[in-house]
Amino acid sequence: MEQNFRVERYRKVDRGEVFELLRMAFPAAFVERTILQWDWKYDANPFNREAENARRADQSRLSATVRAVALAADLKNLDLDLPENSDAESDPYCLLLRNAGALVGMIGGLPQQFVIGGSAHWVSDGGDFVVHPQYRGQQLSVRLGKVLAADNLIIQGWSNSAGQRSSRSVIRGLGDGTADQEDSSEAFHSRRMRLLPFFKPIDFRSLAEYLSPNHLVRKAIEGLTGSIDALRRRFVKVPSLPALSIAEAESFDDRIDQLWNSARNDYPVIAVRNRRYLNWRFVSRPDASYRYLFAFRANEIVGYLVFRLADRDGMRCGYVVDYLVENQSTALFSSLLTEAEAGMTHDGAKAIICAIAPTRYRSTLWRHGFYAARMATTPSLEAGVHSVDPALKAFVDLEQWFVTMADGNLELSY
Repeated sequence: MEQNFRVERYRKVDRGEVFELLRMAFPAAFVERTILQWDWKYDANPFNREAENARRADQSRLSATVRAVALAADLKNLDLDLPENSDAESDPYCLLLRNAGALVGMIGGLPQQFVIGGSAHWVSDGGDFVVHPQYRGQQLSVRLGKVLAADNLIIQGWSNSAGQRSSRSVIRGLGDGTADQEDSSEAFHSRRMRLLPFFKPIDFRSLAEYLSPNHLVRKAIEGLTGSIDALRRRFVKVPSLPALSIAEAESFDDRIDQLWNSARNDYPVIAVRNRRYLNWRFVSRPDASYRYLFAFRANEIVGYLVFRLADRDGMRCGYVVDYLVENQSTALFSSLLTEAEAGMTHDGAKAIICAIAPTRYRSTLWRHGFYAARMATTPSLEAGVHSVDPALKAFVDLEQWFVTMADGNLELSY
């Protein structure tokens, strides 16, 4: 088979070809969800232009050595002409791989803004990898990932069991650059962290049936988890804030910006969680429905929590998707979590999952009856930055992140 590969930027006119490629490569349910998300996540993403302008401004900070990570021919066609009208939509940062004109691969870059060391930066989240089945085994996903990494100052990605192994492909082969390049502007720093998911059984029998087909094993699981939970309820006190009021709403109003502005500097690295982003991320998502809880002190929002329900291999599960509280208050988080658990249980959840939580909030999850459960398919988070600037290097100190299921592409796969 003749090989004549070319990497180029995706344009909206290419979407039909992309959808056909997806249909050739993935199961129907996965393709249906991806296509349903496409306009929202890529073509009509309201952050495309800002992220594109920031990417271009960052080009001067990428050295020739950094750019050389990818093939020079692959980097030639990556700048699109932006319309003169500053309000016009921009095409998303997605990369296509063609062989003699035929589309054989794609990687989507989801734009997300982070506050790193107090300053805002646009980050490209690599996800939605696809390679035509006839071209697999040729390291083409790695080739696409290297182009994305060589063309963006800051990148992040997830590897997970749903086929979106974005981080592994983007970062692989770049080197961590931390040992011998401390004094070089060409340093590339990266870190990878495996998640520590938490789950809370609600229906112990359903959970046991989900975990094992063996009757005796199921009974043992049911008895053990039930006993531990009974002991925990008896001896572990969950804090409460009686002066607090919690209410549910259908969207995020301007009061959420006040919370965000007060909390944005509480963590070395945190994704932007202002009203504009949260309404896009949750309210506008076309293929999932979320519920939003707000904690009030008087008329001021001092915390929020986002949750949803979805089927996981036939079992109804609740998901703690996102949250933010003032002053890193675990008591506030606990109050919101109590209300969310009640809502998910009422709606039929057999278990509640929090796939990732910052270290500070893990003890609160444990007090609420959550168990840490790392499995073979547990996802990982990876981050990379082309800089020796100490403020930007904080981006790869993943244990210091405030990170939830809402960050990046992880929770969009189900």
